Amino acid sequence: MTGCIDCKMETQGLKRFVKEEKEGRYWIIPLLLLVAFLPAVTDEYYLSVISLCGVYVVAAVGLDILTGICGQISLGHGAFMAVGAYTYGFLTNMAVSPCLAFLAGGVVSAITGFIVGLPALRIKGLYLAIITLGCVFITNDLVLYFGDYTGGHNGMVIPTAALGSLVFDTTVKKYYLIWILSVLGIVAGRLLKHSKPGRAFSYIRFSEVAAEVNGVSLPFYKTLAFSLGCFYAGIAGCLLGITNGFIGMEDFSINTSLLMLIMLIIGGTGSIYGAAIGAVVMMFILPEGIDRITEYVTFIKPEDFESLLFGSLTLIFIILEPSGIYGRWTIIRNYWKAFPLNEVQVKRVKWIRRWR
Repeated sequence: MTGCIDCKMETQGLKRFVKEEKEGRYWIIPLLLLVAFLPAVTDEYYLSVISLCGVYVVAAVGLDILTGICGQISLGHGAFMAVGAYTYGFLTNMAVSPCLAFLAGGVVSAITGFIVGLPALRIKGLYLAIITLGCVFITNDLVLYFGDYTGGHNGMVIPTAALGSLVFDTTVKKYYLIWILSVLGIVAGRLLKHSKPGRAFSYIRFSEVAAEVNGVSLPFYKTLAFSLGCFYAGIAGCLLGITNGFIGMEDFSINTSLLMLIMLIIGGTGSIYGAAIGAVVMMFILPEGIDRITEYVTFIKPEDFESLLFGSLTLIFIILEPSGIYGRWTIIRNYWKAFPLNEVQVKRVKWIRRWR
């Protein structure tokens, strides 16, 4: 009898998941149309800023897989971006094919994440965050130590990327390359979330003990989460080098890692979509809004005002909206989807009928 009930519940959950996935696919059509036609109505400056947003969308989705879905806190995602970026820059400067160098950047970053993820088998929480934070300082020291290959303090010039006869030498071409990969990254992350590894990641986040009791291999899935998240970071680092044509240590500082963590907090953790929304908000909407506001704010320096606003916004979301922008949108959508038969309206109807 219990087996039948469990089977029935599993079938109902599968049907609900398929329904949600069908509803969730419609976003890709307007997004592709927006990506396709945006260059026609946007100048080169805004197009370059939106391209930079796409780079951080990829990085934020990788961090969401690691931290949001699997629950492994990482404060060193910028270091894994640096590994991918410097690998790509070194190989392309050595006349290696940009496609192979691009793939190598992601793979080397994934291998680095696997090595860093090994201590995660024994530790978690604050101690894991400190280890990943230390990766930022180690990476900076390695960049300086191998300055003959990385450029050290002077940075590294990245050659123009090319795919056969297609050379990405204009802002528009870079924009299309970045956002095509960003959309693919979002789709792949969403599919991963609802796959067997994604469900195992979720079990680990909720309870490692319960996950292990139910047959989830903690060593395998923890290191897999680190590898996948760092692969995304390595790809984002390669895209950053392609976009700017130059990389330096300041592009991958601890502020970069903290910024990506704030993206998850504001957009919403564990949903993939929330990571993308947070990246767009933090890299485009807020900076452009701050530029407009600072014209009227004269009692504080613009950079101090930006830090103050980012910190205040993070606290507001942590306290008042912990599920982020996407979480709030989900609540609103579910409310109106059931309207007028949602829970609040049903209670109101019952209260009115009491007095008839």
